[in-house]
Formats: sequence, structure tokens, C-alpha cells
Amino acid sequence: MDRTRLEGKRFTRDYVLNARDEYTHRVSKNVEVRAGFQSTNDFFGTDLPDPYSLDKQTYESTARYFAPHYDFAVGGYAEATFKLPYGIELVPGARVDVFGSNGETRPAFDPRLTATIPVSKKTRFILANGIAHQPPAFAVPVPGFGIRGLQGGLQEAFQQSLGVEADLPWKITAKANAFRHAYRNFGDLFALRDADTDNLGVQSDTLNGRAIGLEFLVRRDFKERFAFIASYTLSRNTRFVRGKEIVNGFDRPHVFNLACTFNAGRGWRLGARFLTYTGAPRIEKTMADLYGVTDGNDTNAPDRLPSFYRLDVRLEKRWNLAHKRWISFIAEGLNVTANKEVLGYNCDAPGQCKEQGIGPVTVPSIGVEGGI
Repeated sequence: MDRTRLEGKRFTRDYVLNARDEYTHRVSKNVEVRAGFQSTNDFFGTDLPDPYSLDKQTYESTARYFAPHYDFAVGGYAEATFKLPYGIELVPGARVDVFGSNGETRPAFDPRLTATIPVSKKTRFILANGIAHQPPAFAVPVPGFGIRGLQGGLQEAFQQSLGVEADLPWKITAKANAFRHAYRNFGDLFALRDADTDNLGVQSDTLNGRAIGLEFLVRRDFKERFAFIASYTLSRNTRFVRGKEIVNGFDRPHVFNLACTFNAGRGWRLGARFLTYTGAPRIEKTMADLYGVTDGNDTNAPDRLPSFYRLDVRLEKRWNLAHKRWISFIAEGLNVTANKEVLGYNCDAPGQCKEQGIGPVTVPSIGVEGGI
């Protein structure tokens, strides 16, 4: 269950029930087939505010989008790996899903193709193309929140990438990748701020956009006693609104991520993750780019919000049972540094701007996992 405090004793909740299965079959020495099934079920519930504490329009809008509802996603996928002469490897695949929310359903078909082409014994090119769909999401991803309904349809992404990967000493792999994504039917809370809508970021109009960038990754296999993965992304994310290309409200030019684990023996494993990224563009900056107007009170505020960072930790104790069964106790902490992310500025007068944000959102969790 995910739960987020709204105010006082009011919470929003998401009870999650998931199931999945995967099957792998080697047809021949050079052909392997994989197929799987996945089902996700979310039961959302929100403690709505007192109807007398809000004006009628605001309360009806809140109740319409955050009233208790049930969402589901059921899908299957299949892919095959073909090993061709000269070390070339092709992996075509496809996924079929059905998304449902508040009694509405939408199907999706997502094909993809990956090709690996060796250029030396330890270096190879990797090309990837694919299409992906997802239902609309809340403007700020917060545990327990879920958009009700699929009135605007599914969001769609066309993804392309080209990279080079190399094997380094000490079982380390390095990769550099260039990518280009094109988006359709996406909602942008910032670009639609002036529109006649009260849907908190659900698309009320079709927006298209694109993202281009470079990714760099260095990793050591997590099967090793000490393992890590470090990545850095340099990107630009824009939207096309009313004939203009403007910066996306969630554009993050710089993103750095470092995760590592250490196997301490006797079933104990320690892990940590550090994440930092550039602050998003200010809503006022996005509106100025779109309409050429600014609020005189905020001219001295930065065009971007402050950067954000957080640290997550994980502790796992695993017991191996008979017949390859196992069970693990897990304790995790999300944002243990209790950092607050700035979402905007409140400017009372020129040069007098205060940072505004939510949180800090810190999520501790305790769980049990098992496998056979």
C-alpha cells in the first residue's frame, strides 16, 4: 500500500495487487524465445475535503478526479533473440496491453527491435527502436495519487537510440548512448495552465513533444560482491504548443544517478542510491516563452528552480531454503536525507521571492520477498 498525507488527518491511498509470470525457451543454439504476462491492479482512495471548506466548483473538480476508483493494466509480451553470423544479434519483440480506469478501457500495441553489432571482441554498437504507451499520470508523481478515467486516451512515445558499449577490466561495462524520443497526446500542466480545464494536468488538448540527449553509463554486474551502476544524462525536452516549441515543464538538462550494493555474506546485502538532477523551468518562464508576458514581481527570480538530490538506502537479509526456494526480509528508506524539492517561487514584490515546495517526502518501508 502507498499512502500520502494531504493535510491533517486526510490521506490518499493506493492498494496495489500485482502478478506476473515469464517463460523462456531455447529453440536452437542461435534462437531463444521469451514470453510473459503481467497484471497490475490499483485501488485508489482519497479522503476528500469537507465540501463546505471549498467553493462548489473546486470541490466538484477534486471529487471528480480523486474519488475512489479502480485501475488495472493487463498485458502480455513476447520477444525472440536471433544470433546471426559475425556476432550480430537481433531481438524483435512486441507487447499488448489493455488499460482500464473508472470503467473505461484502452488497448495498446507496442512493437520494438534491438540490434547488437560487434566492432571488436570487447566493443559493440547497439541500436534500438520502439513504441510505448501509458495512461495519463498525475502532474507530480506522488505515492497514492492516481488519475481517474481515460477520457484523453493513452499517451504515446516513439523511441530511437544508438549507442556503443565496451567491456572494461574488473568486469566493468561502459556505455555511451544518443537518443531521440517523439511524444504524442501528452498533457503538460504548465503549457495548459491558461486553458479552460480543471483536470490538474490530464490532457485536455493533444500536445506533441520531443526529447533528445546523451546518456553515459558505467556498471559492474550485481552478481559480484561489490556492484554499482553510475549514469549521467544530458538532455533537452520540449513541447509544441500553439505552433511554438517551448521547453517542457519537466525538462531536466542534467541527471546523475549512482547505485551500489555490497554482499556482506551470510545472506546480508547493503545498498544505497544517490540521485540528483537540475531543477525544472519555472512556470512563469514557460508562460513567457509561450505568450511573451511576465509578472513584474518575479523578474528577479531564477529561470529554473534549484537542483534536487536525495539518498535512498536498503538492507536485505536472505535465507535460502530447500529446492531453490528463498525468502528475504527487506528494510528500505526513500529520501533518508529528508530533502525538500522546490516547485516554484512566491514573489510578493520585485526581488522578494520565497521558495515553495512539497515535502520532504520520505518513505520508509519494510517487506518480505520470496521466490521458487
